[in-house]
Amino acid sequence: MTSFNSGRFVVGAFVWLLTWHATGQAEEPSYLTTGTPIRLLSANDGATVIQLDENGLFDRTKTISDSITVIDLDRDEPPSVRTVFETVPVTITGPPHMAMSKDGRLGFVTNHSWQPDDPTCLTTDYSTLPADRQNVLSVIDLDSPNLTVSQTIELPPHPWHVRMHPDGQHVIVTCWREFCVYKIVGKELELARTNPTPFIQVGFDISPKGDRIIATALSHDYTENDCGKDVDVQVYLFSVDGDRIEFLHQVKMSPKLGSIDGPFAPRFSPDGKRVLFMNGAGVPNKGVLDAVLSIDMTLEQPAVTEAIPQVADGLESLAIHPDGDMAVVTCLGNTANYNATQAFSRLAIIDLKSKPMRMLAQIPVEAGPQGIEFSPTGDKLFVGCAFAHHVAVYDVEGFRLIRSPYILPTGHGHASLAIGPQPNE
Repeated sequence: MTSFNSGRFVVGAFVWLLTWHATGQAEEPSYLTTGTPIRLLSANDGATVIQLDENGLFDRTKTISDSITVIDLDRDEPPSVRTVFETVPVTITGPPHMAMSKDGRLGFVTNHSWQPDDPTCLTTDYSTLPADRQNVLSVIDLDSPNLTVSQTIELPPHPWHVRMHPDGQHVIVTCWREFCVYKIVGKELELARTNPTPFIQVGFDISPKGDRIIATALSHDYTENDCGKDVDVQVYLFSVDGDRIEFLHQVKMSPKLGSIDGPFAPRFSPDGKRVLFMNGAGVPNKGVLDAVLSIDMTLEQPAVTEAIPQVADGLESLAIHPDGDMAVVTCLGNTANYNATQAFSRLAIIDLKSKPMRMLAQIPVEAGPQGIEFSPTGDKLFVGCAFAHHVAVYDVEGFRLIRSPYILPTGHGHASLAIGPQPNE
């Protein structure tokens, strides 16, 4: 009797386990979910769909309009995707990161007239340029069904980059030789201060405390005669006090580590103790394998103290995991011909826990990876792919990136990415 009951119990438990497993499998959502509600903003440059001409330059005849895409992700709902064309001009030229307000309600996208393969790139009559080449900052109401542009601000040439200040109240834009600081007032911006600088800014990031800026900038007096020529870009440190930004010093490195050559798209670590940036100016097919470099921000005079050489030809952007242990770099590969059927790209995974930092692995990704962001909890990684017109998604397990079967569609030619929370109603 005891033996029979025990056997029946074992069989019953086994059947229950199979039933639970099958039920659990069936209840798993057949769509992408996230641990916390988040919002992605993708700015999309339709010109990236165009091939290069016989001289290897952009064909400026646009056939597809620029667009913006907002993607809302949640715990138990399928992704909500909204794309609107022809309201916000977008350029893929420059660091592929934008800004979003801390509450997720407003998006900020810059567009500039700079075209390095165009002899009019420093024209003095900007009124003659087409709409997609105007120097503007667009403020977007991300809650509105049609992603209404609540404000368009005309800016000095050339507004390459925009960042949200950690205080949640200010937005900072690089405009050629100045930092423009704006204050958020409702759904619009008011200019708080214009801060002249000695250099022509390209890209920058703000420390988590909001008291420092690392910027990449042209180190000499760039003129109209220099259009299309190679230029010397270096890294510079600025202080931030309220809306006042002041130059401190150039960031240098020991020749034993290599050299700073075309620094691009710097980013602070979450604890503010280091800044990563990449050589190569975000340009592929140069015949050179570019390095990833790290600035030690704990030094009295911050300097580059670590480098990973020969990562890839063309490093576009990077994201640092919220715990600060890992960075992922987008490697363009041979995308300079802008033919997605022939292009290949990769992601480089970097261990920041080791001293010095080291590259662990590279994995393939769709052509033309641009914007890259970790989710706030660090469990997911999002990579915008210009020539696939979507955002690729990865689950993060330690240093492993596991590709999700799901993608998040965008408008044509993803160019830059921002991430934030979904607003609380």
